[in-house]
Amino acid sequence: KPMLEEFGGEIELASNNRERELALWRAFGLALLEYRQGNYERAKHWADFAMSFQDRRDYINGAVEPVHAMICFRLGDLGTARVDLERTRKRIDKAFAPELPAAYEPFGQYQGFWWDWIIARTLFREAESVIPGEVTGQ
Repeated sequence: KPMLEEFGGEIELASNNRERELALWRAFGLALLEYRQGNYERAKHWADFAMSFQDRRDYINGAVEPVHAMICFRLGDLGTARVDLERTRKRIDKAFAPELPAAYEPFGQYQGFWWDWIIARTLFREAESVIPGEVTGQ
């Protein structure tokens, strides 16, 4: 069985880390695609699935959370959107701190390549422009 099938279909979670990561990125990609096409319910399904992995790596969450925030906002859940946005803000601020070296993997091995962080920051900036109001982290 594929790890991600049609919307609403069964999802088989792989036991090894590589396949789990691929499934997470696929779900992220599907969430972003559905969001861009205006299919917010379907987008939320995939964003929630990506977030259900509860991955601890900031660069992955830094990409998924702003997409989830924009989806929640479009579905009328401003509170969740702001919480997601604030969590992402903290990750982005940390990742682009001036004291970090300009390096291929700024936080070290398996903590995201520089392009992962550029993607996260780009999505964060988009979410910031979409979601109105001041983010308070509450």
